[in-house]
Amino acid sequence: MTDLNEKLKREIKAYLVKQGKSQRALAAELNLTPAALGNVLGSKRGLLTPNAVKVLDALGLELIAVPKDSADEKEYTRAQA
Repeated sequence: MTDLNEKLKREIKAYLVKQGKSQRALAAELNLTPAALGNVLGSKRGLLTPNAVKVLDALGLELIAVPKDSADEKEYTRAQA
């Protein structure tokens, strides 16, 4: 398990708390069982494949999760244009 996968899982869980949403509610929105979502967020299996992590590392990139409507995303998009 990579640190990146663990960090991503922590960020997702923290965002759920920030939104006041339970894993059970998110599972229902995704048409998943709570157990299936629990496996994704709690298992030793990562959200990212080991090769995806290797590619990011090799390029010196870090994967970040930001809300789709966030100012951070808009600022990043403008900086890339």
